[in-house]
Amino acid sequence: MAQNTKYKRFLADRNIDQKDVSKETKTTPSTINLFANGYANITTAILKRLVIFHRVSPNDILDWERWIEEDDAKKAAKKANQAAAKK
Repeated sequence: MAQNTKYKRFLADRNIDQKDVSKETKTTPSTINLFANGYANITTAILKRLVIFHRVSPNDILDWERWIEEDDAKKAAKKANQAAAKK
């Protein structure tokens, strides 16, 4: 199931086609598509090309807030499991 990622919303809000991004950044269409749908990480080299192409900050296209929330949730679940196992 495709996710509504920050980058995907960024592209939609600006009416930018993934194929155009791929062509202009010399990044494979599959990489752009996977990243936009939240299924792949990208290298710093690709991130740099995207930032330069869009003239934005990495913060504008990366879901770092979600990554932190997911990490916090994992840590809380692990802590709860450990506490339950001690009982």
